[in-house]
Amino acid sequence: MSNRGILALLALLLGLVAAVLLLLDVFQIGRNQAINFESLRDRALGFVIALVILFGSLIIYRGKYAAGGLLNVILGVVAFVSGYDRTAAALAVVSGLIGLVATQTKV
Repeated sequence: MSNRGILALLALLLGLVAAVLLLLDVFQIGRNQAINFESLRDRALGFVIALVILFGSLIIYRGKYAAGGLLNVILGVVAFVSGYDRTAAALAVVSGLIGLVATQTKV
């Protein structure tokens, strides 16, 4: 396995962990008993962010390192600013940065 392949696999695993942590944060219902429009909107946004982070990680793994890396960095920052799980947001950013570094590594 080449250096790019190892970095892509690492980015995929970090993105997968970030997406799972975000999904756990989104579906944690016991914390907020009030169901209103704002909470549903926040949960839907978190769900979409988690799925797109997972998709970005798969893009990195499939060989489009720059596109997936940029996608994960942007969505990690959006998750961080939106107030979702900080660990998941940081892992998404790191996953994206690894994807961007993979573009510069030699085969």
